[in-house]
Amino acid sequence: MKQRGDRLAAGGCDMLRQMRVGKPPIRSNFCHRLIEGRTKNPILVLLCEPRLHNILMTIRSIPLRPIKPLTALTSYTNGNKFTCLLRPRGADGFLCSRAGPTHSPLLPPSSVSINEKLTNLAAITGASLSIEAEKELRALFAQKPHPIAYDRFEPSGRVTIAAGLLRVLNSWRLMDVGCHVRLLVADSHALLNNKFGGDLKKLQSVSTYMVEVWKALGLDADKTPNLEIILASTETARHADAYWSRVLDAAGRFTVERVQQCAPIMGRKEDDVVQNTNRILYPLMQLADGFLLQADIYQHGADQECGNDLVREYIVHKNIPNKPVFLTHPLLLGLKQEQFKMSTTDPESAIYMDDTASEVKAKIKKAYCVPGEVEGNPVLNYMKYVVFPFHAEGVTLERSDKNGGHLTFATYGELEAAFLSEKVHPADLKPCLAKYLNALLEPVRQHFASGPLKTLLSSIKKLKVSPTPDSDKLVHLSLPGFPETVKEWKPSTLSLEERYAVARSVGEECIQESELRVLMEKKDHPVCYDGFEPSGRMHIAQGVLRTVNVNKLTSSGSVFRFWVADWFAMLNNKMGGDLDKIRLVGQYMVEIWKSVGMDMTNVEFLWASKEIISHSSSYWLRVMDIARRTTIARTLKCCTIMGRKEKEGMQAAQILYPLMQCADIFNLKADICQLGIDQRKINMLARDYCEQAKIRFKPVVLSHHMLMGLKEGQEKMSKSDPESAIFMEDAADDVSRKIENAFCPEGVVEANPILDYMKFIICPRFAAQGVTVKLIDGTEETFVAYQKLEDAFVMRQIMGADLKKALTHYLNEILEPVRKHFCNGEALELLAKVRSFRTTR
Repeated sequence: MKQRGDRLAAGGCDMLRQMRVGKPPIRSNFCHRLIEGRTKNPILVLLCEPRLHNILMTIRSIPLRPIKPLTALTSYTNGNKFTCLLRPRGADGFLCSRAGPTHSPLLPPSSVSINEKLTNLAAITGASLSIEAEKELRALFAQKPHPIAYDRFEPSGRVTIAAGLLRVLNSWRLMDVGCHVRLLVADSHALLNNKFGGDLKKLQSVSTYMVEVWKALGLDADKTPNLEIILASTETARHADAYWSRVLDAAGRFTVERVQQCAPIMGRKEDDVVQNTNRILYPLMQLADGFLLQADIYQHGADQECGNDLVREYIVHKNIPNKPVFLTHPLLLGLKQEQFKMSTTDPESAIYMDDTASEVKAKIKKAYCVPGEVEGNPVLNYMKYVVFPFHAEGVTLERSDKNGGHLTFATYGELEAAFLSEKVHPADLKPCLAKYLNALLEPVRQHFASGPLKTLLSSIKKLKVSPTPDSDKLVHLSLPGFPETVKEWKPSTLSLEERYAVARSVGEECIQESELRVLMEKKDHPVCYDGFEPSGRMHIAQGVLRTVNVNKLTSSGSVFRFWVADWFAMLNNKMGGDLDKIRLVGQYMVEIWKSVGMDMTNVEFLWASKEIISHSSSYWLRVMDIARRTTIARTLKCCTIMGRKEKEGMQAAQILYPLMQCADIFNLKADICQLGIDQRKINMLARDYCEQAKIRFKPVVLSHHMLMGLKEGQEKMSKSDPESAIFMEDAADDVSRKIENAFCPEGVVEANPILDYMKFIICPRFAAQGVTVKLIDGTEETFVAYQKLEDAFVMRQIMGADLKKALTHYLNEILEPVRKHFCNGEALELLAKVRSFRTTR
């Protein structure tokens, strides 16, 4: 195809140009610093810069003009252009579906007939199109003259001819039939897949290098109106809400086992001995990529087919009417025997786009090529899928007159027949391949021959390709965690020893006490964190006990950050996974704490969905980093934090839940994890992660006691059984009835919920005046210390009925302000809605 050869030549003639310096659409001092190279990591700063983020959000809220419904915003790194997309959302909160108008810049109508288009697209697959694919493509082009085709790749090292020549060839094939092509540079995915040890700076340097390789071949997004090259980390940060909502939605629809079947898309085997949770997150992210880019055509390699199958199943699950067309191109073989895919990690199995002419000749000379054998022959493979498509005029095989003279082949089929009959010998074919490949690669060599690009290539060649997670690279990136607040926190009036004692009293277990003591010495306002799922009516374990603990910690000078885990509740299928209901329940719970006497001076309520989106770049990179370091088996042990047993029909969402909860700790900059003892495993996962990532500071784990249920044998109060729990807005008569029926064996302390509530709620709450209980002799006694109350009960000086009456009295006193708060107005309406919701596991 002479036209394609001209494009390559044009790319080579442009070899001496300097890296492009241009002005992105948004003019700000920050953008000028970015262009002038005065930022350490332009891509990361671009996606994290708060001012730019606010500008983007403003642009995003502007209705897009019908004539051009998709606006492209350009970001730059090292002179290269990466496009980020600004688009409206659908009613479901996800990015606009393919059902809308063509979301691509205005392009001239294609003069190519539909049959010619199908022929060109069939060339991508290396075979005839199936009847179904042909039907789908005819319908697609009838509806959209310029459908969006997408391909993706990881920046995993030096570019092979598979990622260079073949990708350029297929991109032109798509554009020649009128497609708008989007190439996704999956840098964040490569981090998750442990490429270059998960070092995002290195991955983005490789991304820049890859774009330059394509430029040298004539595939330049600056000069090609129907081509966009998009950086995944930037794009997902721009549309964090829609993108990660899609990931989480998909996670709730597939089992762990099903998602693990997609391991080959990461270059891994299903039966690998060590299986980390990145194998769960990666396929779900890849599934969401196509929707993010609004792709009508998925143009991937054959090794990605299992990922495409997952997309197909998701579309069926969601009943999405407009289905994409999947075009799968064959993989280029490795140079060695039985290497079914060219690998960047084995230099002798691959031909790189920047290899010297002598290196190409030497590699091809050693390549596997048995005379007369076509199957598994890489030399013939490259001739078929690379050389002949770039030379429509045919290929000439040069040889001496002694060996039969030159041969010219108009088609690959002719060459294969000649080789099969051994009219062409490997010794003739290999030099022929080397000659044509070197001619195709020469523009790339010239492009990187001098100046900054020569330096870039040199640095890429020096990079160590390591599949092993390195130390914590995220700490070196310009990524924001939770913003430092400007609020003045209330100082503690207690002595250092008193501060430590009060904080320590909150935990039934403390890991480690020595660390807690040091923390109190170093910080006047340590950050404590507790999270809760809005999952129905609030019982006294969540309401009163948490209030007691929060007031203790804030009195010690601590800042308490409540993580309203609405997204987590959706993952855990609380309230049927309905996020609107979950958020209403969250508002109801905050209202209760305000009314029950929680000291709000040093307290913040943070909504997970809002905070995660606001800090999506740092948050999700942390989730990915945890995922790539943590095994599935280790993560499964944490699933009891969700109130579920391990391996209980595990959905992929339930694997993501612990990863996200672990990331919360770092996103909130928590010094103390102050959660229930049932959350111990996830807190220990965070400490283990600190060891793996070589993070110096480990959060202190301060695990509070779990209140028992009212019935015999109930180790934990459950809202799914109304008679086993006392709810914060229960009427006085309800409280009296429930406690009267509660399990309370005379003189027995173990597994006694009445004593449990006295110890952890009533006595701490009324410590100043003491707790008055009627004795068996008819007199009353006030107990300041719980232990004396327990001793009296064990000695049968207090009967169970009288202990229950005392508990009822004090509980109703605590709950009365809550009842009054919810007896009228908006609070009453809110309570009615929450009560109407069906509580789900």
